[in-house]
Amino acid sequence: MRNFELVEGSSAKFWAIARSGASVTTSWGRIGTEGQSKTKVFPSAVEAEAEEARLVAEKTRKGYQAVDGDAVAPAPPTKAGAKSAEKTAEKEPAAKKTGKKSAAVVGAVQAPAKAPAKASTAASAGPRPAAPAFDGGTNRYVHASGERVDLRVAEGDYPDGIPLSGTSSSAGQICCSPVETRFAVAVARLAKPESSVHVLAEREGSWVEQHVLHVVDFTVRSIAWSLDGRSLHVGFEGRPYTPHAEKGLVVTFDADTGKETARFAVPDPAFYVRVHPKEQGLLVTTYKGTWHHDAKGARIKQLSKGRLLPDPSGEWSVHRTRLNGTYVADAKGTSVLDLVPDFLPVDWFGPAELCAYLREPKPGLYRIGLAKGRAPELRFLGAIDLEPREDLRVSPDGKLIGGLNKGPSTLDLHDATTAKRVRRLRFPKGNSETYFAFAPDGRIAGTVGWQDVVHLYGTEPKFGVTLRSAPSEADKRKVSQKFFETPALARAEAEKQVVALTKKGFVLESIDPPDGDDERERLELLRRIHAGPLAMTARTSFGPVLGPKGSAARATRFRAAPTLTKGEAPPHCPSCKKPLTCLAELDLASLPEASGLRGAGLVQVLYCTNLEIDCVSATEGWQPGKGRSKLVRLVSGVGTAAPSPEGTEVIDWLPELDAPDTEDLERASGMKAAKALKAAKVEPWPGAVGGDKIGGFPAWLHPPEYPKCPRCKGELSELVLQLDSDGVAGLRFGDMGTAYVLRCPTHQDELDLIAQSH
Repeated sequence: MRNFELVEGSSAKFWAIARSGASVTTSWGRIGTEGQSKTKVFPSAVEAEAEEARLVAEKTRKGYQAVDGDAVAPAPPTKAGAKSAEKTAEKEPAAKKTGKKSAAVVGAVQAPAKAPAKASTAASAGPRPAAPAFDGGTNRYVHASGERVDLRVAEGDYPDGIPLSGTSSSAGQICCSPVETRFAVAVARLAKPESSVHVLAEREGSWVEQHVLHVVDFTVRSIAWSLDGRSLHVGFEGRPYTPHAEKGLVVTFDADTGKETARFAVPDPAFYVRVHPKEQGLLVTTYKGTWHHDAKGARIKQLSKGRLLPDPSGEWSVHRTRLNGTYVADAKGTSVLDLVPDFLPVDWFGPAELCAYLREPKPGLYRIGLAKGRAPELRFLGAIDLEPREDLRVSPDGKLIGGLNKGPSTLDLHDATTAKRVRRLRFPKGNSETYFAFAPDGRIAGTVGWQDVVHLYGTEPKFGVTLRSAPSEADKRKVSQKFFETPALARAEAEKQVVALTKKGFVLESIDPPDGDDERERLELLRRIHAGPLAMTARTSFGPVLGPKGSAARATRFRAAPTLTKGEAPPHCPSCKKPLTCLAELDLASLPEASGLRGAGLVQVLYCTNLEIDCVSATEGWQPGKGRSKLVRLVSGVGTAAPSPEGTEVIDWLPELDAPDTEDLERASGMKAAKALKAAKVEPWPGAVGGDKIGGFPAWLHPPEYPKCPRCKGELSELVLQLDSDGVAGLRFGDMGTAYVLRCPTHQDELDLIAQSH
C-alpha cells in the first residue's frame, strides 16, 4: 500500500493505492477517519500497473505527498501472478461505459471495498451500502427507468443566507463593526430614487435587520464605522438627473437607534469616508483629493491629492492617486516608499506594518515594516495563485489575508505568515461586483451584485449533503442540499438518503473521484452535451502527465532535441540563423485512440526562442503561414529514436470531456449557434478546456482563426496540440497567450501554428 496525504488549511485528506495482479484498490477520505475504498479489476496486470502510475501521477500533481517513503512504483508482478490475475479478470463483469474510459473523469462500475465471494453484475447484486465520501466523492445511483441520482457528501464553505428587506435591490459594500459582529450593507434601490444602508445584528443565534437607513436622491459610495462601533459614517454621491447630481454628502447615523445625528455636503461625490485614527473628525475623499473634516463638516486641511488610507496610529498612510500611483508617507506627508505607478491592493496589519500585493521585485504578498528614520523593510511572504483586485483586507486578528480575485465571486484567504492559501470561498454566482468583510469573531460576510442577500461564512467549513437528480443523463438535474456542522451528522443524513433510494429500486452505479465544485459543475454540463442532441460536437482532449528525462523511447516530448531524418541538419530560424527550439514532438502512434490523432510519424513544433532579437514578433510568427521563425511538420520514416537526455516526456495522458467554444459551435454542429444552444438545453455553455492538451477543441482567447489548407483550401480545423504560456513548452506566447497547432482533416501532413495573446 502506497500512502499519500494532502494537508491544506483546515482540510486534511489521505489517499492510498495498492495493486495486486490485475486489480487496483484505492482508499481515500479525511485523515483520522476510515474513509472509503474501491477495487477495480483490469483485463491484465500490465493495464493495472499503468492505471496505478496514472493515478499516482494525478494525485501528486494535485499536491498529495507520499508519507511512507514509497516513491517508486511496486515491482511488476510475476508471470504466474499476472496469469492468475488475468483469469480473475475474465470472471469479473465488464465496466459499464459512461462516455469515458478514465475513472478520473467518469466513474466506471466499481467493486465494493470488500468484494463478495462470487462476482455479479451491479443489477443482480442489488444496492451496495457504501458510505458517501467526505472528500468530494460522488455516489451515483441509477434506476431501471433511466433516472439518475448523484449523492455527494463534502466538506466545504457553505454560507448562511441573510435576506435583506425590500425588492428590486442590489446589495453592495459591506463592513463590520470593529467591536461586535454587526454588519452595515449598502443597497441600491432600482424602483426608487433612494439608497439605503441596512444594519444587521445577531440576536440569540438568529439575524435581525436592526435598522434600514434611507437617503433620497443619493447613491451610497462608502461606509465606515466609528472606532467604538456606535456610529455609522456614510459617503454619498448625487444621483443623475436630480438637483444633487455630481455633488456629495456625508451623513452620520446612530448605529443603535438608526437616527441621523449629523450631515454635511461636499462639492464632489464622497467616494471614500474614514474616521481619522489620530485626531477628531473624518477623512473624506472626493475627485479633488482627501480632506480632513471636523465633526460639523468644516474642512480643516487637504491631506492628499488622492485616496488616503492611514494606519491605526495615524503616523503613516498609503496614498493613491490616478497620476502618481500608490505611495506610503509619514505623518508629515513625506513619501517614504513608492510602491509602483498603479492602484495596488493594500491594508494594514497594524500600526507601522503594511500588507500589500506587489508586482516587484516579484509578484506576491509582502509585509512592509515602517520605522522613523529608517528605510521601509519589505518581507516577501509568498506568491499567490491569482492577482487580487483592489479589495485586499487583513483579518482583525492579523492571521489571515483576504483578497477578491479578478474573476467574480471568489475570495481567497491566505495565511498571513506564509501567504499559503488556506481557504477559497465561492460566493453564489452574480453578474456584478463582490464585496466582503471580516467580523471580529472570525466569520466572513459577502455580497454579490444584483442579489438582496448577505452570505455569511463561519470560521470552519460545513458538511453538505447534495442530491442531484434527473430523469436521464441528458436532462438538467434538480439540486437539493442540506448542511451540517459535523461529519457525523452529514453521514447520518446521507445514510437516510441511501436507504430511501434503495427502497425505490436504485442501485449504486459508480463512485466518481473527488473534484472541485467548478470542475464538478462543468463535468455535469459536458455529460449532458455528450448524451444530448449535440453529441456530434463532443470530443475528448488529453492533458499530459510528465515523466523524468529519458523515461520513454519514442513518445511525446517537450523541449528536447528534435528527431531528424538521416543526414538532415537541425532546422534554423531564417531571421537570426540560430537553431529552432523543438517545443514539442508528438509520436502519433503513441497517442490515445480517443483523441482522434493516431497515425504514423512525428509531429514536430519548432519555434525560435531568441528573445534578444524576438524573431517571432519581428516576422509575425504567431500568424498563419510557414517559414517565419517557426516550423510545424510531420516527419515520417525516422524509425525508433533513442531516449533523449533533454526535456521532459509524457508517460500518460489524462482524458477530459471537451466541447467547442460558442464561436466554434456553428462549425462543429452545422447549425446556428443560437439554435444549437437552444437544442442542447445547457446553460452556461462550458466551452473548450484550457491549458496544455492534445485533441479536443481550441480554447480561443479571441475569435477563432483557422488557417487554410494550401492543397484543398479547406480549414485546418483539427486541433493537434494546445500550448499555454509557462506550460509544458516552457515559453510565453506574447502576453500570457496560447498557441494552437492545427491540421487539415484530409491532408494530415498540412499543419500550422498560430498564437493568440491577451
